[in-house]
Amino acid sequence: MSAYIPGFKAANGSADKDINGKSNKNLNLKPDKALNLKLDSEKTGSRPQSIDPFRFQMVKYRLAGIYGNEDESEKMFTSILKKELNNSAAHYGMALLMERKSRLKEAMEHLRKALENRAFDPNILLAMGKINILAGDPQKALEIMQGLETISEVETEFEFYHSQAMLMTGMSQDAEKGFEKVIDTAPELFPKAYYHLAEIKGENGESALSHYYLGLYFYEIKNMKSAKFHLMKSLETLSETEKKKRAESVLIKSEKRERNLKRNRR
Repeated sequence: MSAYIPGFKAANGSADKDINGKSNKNLNLKPDKALNLKLDSEKTGSRPQSIDPFRFQMVKYRLAGIYGNEDESEKMFTSILKKELNNSAAHYGMALLMERKSRLKEAMEHLRKALENRAFDPNILLAMGKINILAGDPQKALEIMQGLETISEVETEFEFYHSQAMLMTGMSQDAEKGFEKVIDTAPELFPKAYYHLAEIKGENGESALSHYYLGLYFYEIKNMKSAKFHLMKSLETLSETEKKKRAESVLIKSEKRERNLKRNRR
């Protein structure tokens, strides 16, 4: 979908450069909740009693795949899979790493292998849906993710990627509802939901709301200059009282954060 977003290039120079806030090839823009898990193993070296071995491996290898050193993580996964060909968690982690490296065919192959022994694992299915979105096949992504909306373990992440796939297939109204659920639940994890809402509003000719959501998006990714620009533009014509109050509040926070950043650079 190629949507008109008012003031986007004027504020940022290049939409391609700033759409993710930085050069991040992943669709998920923020560290996920897994980073905040306080696993007892980090302190004691033992597995926490509250999580089964497979789920523990899934969290561990997810972190390595998404955030670990690329070369070291690939060596680790390769070594594990040489000894354990059917280790679904390791295949899952390797797939996430291949996604980071834009090696999507290899990522998909590892996810297929992961599913051989864990056919209905929601995290693996969701990752496969994401790869299909990246590969430009949102319809396939929708088919793969069908039914995941009922699984609380991946509920918010599902909502975000499912909405992306719907947006790519022209289902803007349904996508809008999905992105609104995401920003009500975990906007700090999926700030790009704000960007997509701005995209939809811009396409519908709702300029004030498009600026509003862009302002919130840039605030979340810490681009204060662009956040201020879009929030001020939205306030020129924004009529919804609650959104107007929030735009004013975030604008004040943006100005304060920008002053602090300048002070720290001195």
